Amino acid sequence: MDDFLVFEKRIHVTSEPLQRAVQIFIAGKDIDGKRVIVPKLEWVELSNEDLMVSNFSPTLYLRMENAQALMDDLWKVGFRPSEGTGSAGSLRATENHLKDMQQLIWKLIPKILGNEEI
Repeated sequence: MDDFLVFEKRIHVTSEPLQRAVQIFIAGKDIDGKRVIVPKLEWVELSNEDLMVSNFSPTLYLRMENAQALMDDLWKVGFRPSEGTGSAGSLRATENHLKDMQQLIWKLIPKILGNEEI
């Protein structure tokens, strides 16, 4: 079935912790409302002439809302952005700054109160 005939797509992610893996299911409804599923992705050997990615259609084309649903599902099963990138990196920097400020305050409190020992 051609991709453009699939009217509604849904990517569902489940966790397989014992296998240290996730399962990804791609399903949807076609233009006639019939339920459809992608049973598997197929690997095809490339010849030297086929090495340009631009010679192929994308493996998966997602509308923005479907890409967001995929991210949400990956989040639900425990995936987070790598540290140092995006909002995760920003959060890490904020946490480090907060830790530094806490250490500074604990050093200054005794001096402020005129009591070196607390």
